[in-house]
Amino acid sequence: MYKPKKIKLKSGIKWEVSFHTRGRDSKRLRRRFDKKIDAENFIRDYFKEEKSAKADELITNLTFRSEAEYWLKIRKQELTITHLRRAKGILDKLLKSYGSLPIYEVNNLFLAKLRSKLLKQGKAAATVNRWTNTVTVILNFSYRNNRIKFNPAAGFGMLKEFRSEMSFWEKEEVQSFLSYANNKHTESRRWIYIAYLIALNTGIRAGELWGLKVKDINFERNFINIERQLLIRDKIIATTKGKNIRKVPLNNILKEELKTFIQGKENEELIFQTQNHTPISHATFRGRYFLPDLKKSGVRVIRFHDLRHTALTLMVEQGINLKVVQSIAGHADIQTTMKYVHLLGDSIEQVANVFVLSS
Repeated sequence: MYKPKKIKLKSGIKWEVSFHTRGRDSKRLRRRFDKKIDAENFIRDYFKEEKSAKADELITNLTFRSEAEYWLKIRKQELTITHLRRAKGILDKLLKSYGSLPIYEVNNLFLAKLRSKLLKQGKAAATVNRWTNTVTVILNFSYRNNRIKFNPAAGFGMLKEFRSEMSFWEKEEVQSFLSYANNKHTESRRWIYIAYLIALNTGIRAGELWGLKVKDINFERNFINIERQLLIRDKIIATTKGKNIRKVPLNNILKEELKTFIQGKENEELIFQTQNHTPISHATFRGRYFLPDLKKSGVRVIRFHDLRHTALTLMVEQGINLKVVQSIAGHADIQTTMKYVHLLGDSIEQVANVFVLSS
């Protein structure tokens, strides 16, 4: 750090500041002051302004591409494989058209035009929100890391998403479907029935079902550990959706079926495998077994994921504490679990007719 130098002149004692400025047009800068404190203040203020000017120059050189690449570099280790793949897919398309755009031009007006363009292409509200949210997340990250002085797209709103209602079976439909599957899938095909049984008794996701290992079954304490999933698209094992390990119930019917089924398997083996010892393809399972079983059993047609909705809804209907259901489901927010209460409108009305307390 530069310091003022005390010099003697005919006019008296002075404090001199002398140094060469930085940059391409460097020149010698010299100032003299009557007081030392004034000289020190000059040095401090000069370099403070120089630092601010350099920061402004750096910011003007930032582009959407530079900030997107910075975000990916820092955050990629923290994101799930699915989230990272989705973000990269969106950014690949955005950067082709807007990568060179100065960062402060990626503002609310830019996002409004992008949203309008995507809607005209026929993209759903949820898809459009993912695109615009990817941009705002990057801008927020740059702002929090002091790369930009403000977020030029702060406050940009999301489109209202219209989600299709969740479907689920009533208890009688579950019993009818499982009865059909129990009679049909025996011996070498027993694993198909067991897959249905686990899905409907635990509410786990398809990826979590196909990612189960023998070591996850705790027969002594009556629970199954859910700590990984099979990414259906990539066919690789990864952490669960929320990256959290949770437990789901292992009832007596499941316990007896699994004890027999996993006998002789190693702890690290996947419970469900093909004859070639490879993970189950969910698309193949759905097309080859699930959809035909739906049709032939005569029950109402639902998606495989709706087996999860069915399990969680019936748990709520049975009066299981919502916080327990939230834990079983792996929901980060209790509001997500509350959706299953809303599905039970008819059941709640029935309770009103039969459950009466009075003096």
